[in-house]
Amino acid sequence: MEITATQSTSRFVNRTNPGVVVTVLHVGQYRLAELKAPVIIYQRGSNIYVRLTSEFHTKFKPYEES
Repeated sequence: MEITATQSTSRFVNRTNPGVVVTVLHVGQYRLAELKAPVIIYQRGSNIYVRLTSEFHTKFKPYEES
């Protein structure tokens, strides 16, 4: 699942620990020399994190409020 600009503030929940809910802030690009990789910038509490998109979707799934 790709995150689009309209989903840029969506919430996701940790797959192994459902008590952890994060908010996606932005989609970006990691660049190192000629290497380019898509990343997701997200917030958990007052901390901001960056993960590769593939790693993020392995760790988190969309949050569905019930």
